Amino acid sequence: MEKDTYEHYRSLIHDRLIPYCDTNGILSVREFENQDVCNLFTESWRQMRRDVGELLAMSTRKIMFQRFKTLLRYCVQNERMAKSGAKKIKTKQGTTAEEEERYSGVGGVSTDVGCARFGGSYRAGQP
Repeated sequence: MEKDTYEHYRSLIHDRLIPYCDTNGILSVREFENQDVCNLFTESWRQMRRDVGELLAMSTRKIMFQRFKTLLRYCVQNERMAKSGAKKIKTKQGTTAEEEERYSGVGGVSTDVGCARFGGSYRAGQP
């Protein structure tokens, strides 16, 4: 594996995924079989270096999302999980990160998660 590739996945896993799981009580990669969990994780991504806390540029979000999907696909192929909850998630073409956040409900509850709370597969006890 190229050093650059390793660094990108290290950043996704160690700087984003592990802290997110710690904060949200996610104990197993199998919880990412749930599309709502994947959505909430990807919606949590913010800048970590420049303009800390600001939204990522759409191009950066798309690249990171592809890495996340690849990571979950690897977990499925190696029988760490049954399916990827990110498989059916699409990034919207031609929108900005601000528009995507506004319509997906980041900072609040997305439509999918809200529906899941009323009879879907969302985990009990989560905000």
